[in-house]
Amino acid sequence: MEKLHHNFTVSEKLREHILLLLRHGCMYKVVNNNLLYHASIPLNEDGTLREVEITPKKIAKGKDLLNKIGTIIRRAFQNNGAECDKDMQYATDYFLYLWCGPNSPLFDKHAMTTFERYFLKEKETHHEEKGFYFKFREREDIADTIMEEFGVNSAKGHIINGHVPVHVNKGESPIKANGKLMVIDGGFSQATTRKQVSQATLWFTTLVASNLFNTSLFPQKKTLSNVVSTLSAQHRL
Repeated sequence: MEKLHHNFTVSEKLREHILLLLRHGCMYKVVNNNLLYHASIPLNEDGTLREVEITPKKIAKGKDLLNKIGTIIRRAFQNNGAECDKDMQYATDYFLYLWCGPNSPLFDKHAMTTFERYFLKEKETHHEEKGFYFKFREREDIADTIMEEFGVNSAKGHIINGHVPVHVNKGESPIKANGKLMVIDGGFSQATTRKQVSQATLWFTTLVASNLFNTSLFPQKKTLSNVVSTLSAQHRL
């Protein structure tokens, strides 16, 4: 573990990548009237924006939540050579919480069961209960509410979402909320397609299925040109 820790902390390439993300990245992005974010916008059981405590006695929701989390992430990586103060330590802890926390807009599940899936054969221990967002993202009115929260014209806009693979073998579609929300999780992951999970990649204005490794999901010849020509016309923004 000490060697692994050392390799991470002294890696110049990793540091360059992190600094690039800190300089140019954000928890969300609005471009061409499209709202992009990774996993979710935390919601309550009734579909309203959930207030999340991000620091003791300080809460935020929606756009304000993501903006404040972005500030915390940057604080976690500030290093002026002095000893780590309490604020920086809290920011570092919160940064790690974002990876697997139930109120994290980058995760939004009750627990991460990676350990259980690797080491326990009991399937019931593998389940990760998703937050309310993943139920409500099927509804157009909820998509409209989220877009309006971020200043996007809901009549013309779209949400570009990721994080959770789409299970086409169970009849699920990457197009949700009457065409206003699109799930592009997966990319070109061969490991994911082995599990009968659909993937989609967004190319500027076209949602493209990318199950290039799985002929049962995409029975035509597995070339990128066939994927584009077959599906791009169906899912244009």
